Amino acid sequence: EYVTPTWYYPVDFGVSNAYYIVYSCPTGAVWINEFNVVDYNHGTDWQFVELAGRNGTAIGNWHIESYPPNNASTPDATFTLTNGAVLHSPTNGYGFWVMGMSAITPRDMTFAGGLPPYSGGIALKRSFGALENAVCYAFSPGDVSVLTDNGFTYVGSDDFFYNMPLYLYGDLTNGLQWSNV
Repeated sequence: EYVTPTWYYPVDFGVSNAYYIVYSCPTGAVWINEFNVVDYNHGTDWQFVELAGRNGTAIGNWHIESYPPNNASTPDATFTLTNGAVLHSPTNGYGFWVMGMSAITPRDMTFAGGLPPYSGGIALKRSFGALENAVCYAFSPGDVSVLTDNGFTYVGSDDFFYNMPLYLYGDLTNGLQWSNV
């Protein structure tokens, strides 16, 4: 949901000079790259979400939201990245940022968990609330149909033995899609 910034003044849209918002990076430049919600050996004690994009991209005050499988309008939890957060640790020009529980090292932000195990959704939103990326996971796509009907991309189920990496496949003529295989 878009929130009008406090600095946006005056708010008489048709009378004053036009305003526009300049993003800190282009749309689609940052995505949920990998996550873990449940693990065979550690249960839900090793939860994390990794973001990726061009190294050095500013993501300060962005939000990671956790959704139950049957509700796409109200997140279970919202985690706000610190003001100076940027993608870092470059590999081939891409940078990364990790929110994880205390057992996950290295990490950029610690959280106490709260991602729904087995099925749910994770959304990445910009500081003013615009949706940047949203994925959902479950054993069956039907288990998260409420989320996919509202713009979340189904990526399969979180493997009990491995983290959930997401791969971009396809080509420009056939379209690009996210997958976990």
